[in-house]
Amino acid sequence: MKKQHKPMPVAKRAKLARQLTNNAARIAQRRRCALTRTSGEAHPRTYLSDEDCELMRQLHEDYDLTIEQIAAKFDAPWSTVRDIVGYRTRTQLATA
Repeated sequence: MKKQHKPMPVAKRAKLARQLTNNAARIAQRRRCALTRTSGEAHPRTYLSDEDCELMRQLHEDYDLTIEQIAAKFDAPWSTVRDIVGYRTRTQLATA
């Protein structure tokens, strides 16, 4: 025989409804921010130009320079060069 579930108390249902509403509002806010987010050269804290990023990719792909060598040439962190060369960041350059 199946167990019958007890109905959820009204207070618990109200709390759950508030949480769902808050989550939906946070998701909508994130989506609005993503549409207006600056990236690439337009970002105020960028220190590499779009041309620098393209040159990094060419050096890595065409001339087989290692990420460490490229990072030393551009005086940039290894992890930043890795992300740019691996198309994790500054991806708008590849699609433009």
